[in-house]
Amino acid sequence: MHSSAKILHPEIERRFEAANINQISYLATDYLNHFNEVVMLFWMVADMPEIFEDIESWRPKSYVQYFKDSDFRMKEAVIRAYELSLPQFRNPFDELVLNINQLIIQTVDTLRSGLDAGLSGSSLTKEIDQLTAHVHEQLETLSNVINAADYNQESDPQFTGDDMVTLNQKGIDLFFPDHSDGAKESLSTELLGEKDQSVK
Repeated sequence: MHSSAKILHPEIERRFEAANINQISYLATDYLNHFNEVVMLFWMVADMPEIFEDIESWRPKSYVQYFKDSDFRMKEAVIRAYELSLPQFRNPFDELVLNINQLIIQTVDTLRSGLDAGLSGSSLTKEIDQLTAHVHEQLETLSNVINAADYNQESDPQFTGDDMVTLNQKGIDLFFPDHSDGAKESLSTELLGEKDQSVK
């Protein structure tokens, strides 16, 4: 579990919640929908083989491209937050996304071969379960990274009080881009004043 210590200024935290952005990782869970949708279709193929065409039309999309193509109201904030994510979150996230893309593509190819060979019924269901098990496992890991579920701020040697201030400053730049320098400085001063208390 991640530390319960306060990380963000309340106003920034409120805006993160509105955009479904995790206040520690700076990543949004909405991106999981890109993968969950195709996994759901995998599980439907045994009963509805005709939907395999929809599966084959699925293409990998980067985090940024996914939100650019979406109708999500706060997508620009989500994209900017991703760009500001600290390396201990963004690096494993990016690596997992690449792995999941490869797994899904491999699963599609394997299922196509099975369907072409006449695989159906319980045999097809068993094959789908086996193929998607690793995808599901990787998606759970990706969700944990996004939600900082296994992260403990106090035991992370990479995370310091300065990082907390940095996250808050990034939050100011993210959600208050049109504020004057004076207004941003006022917020920064407030955050810096909370630094010692927040990282205990």
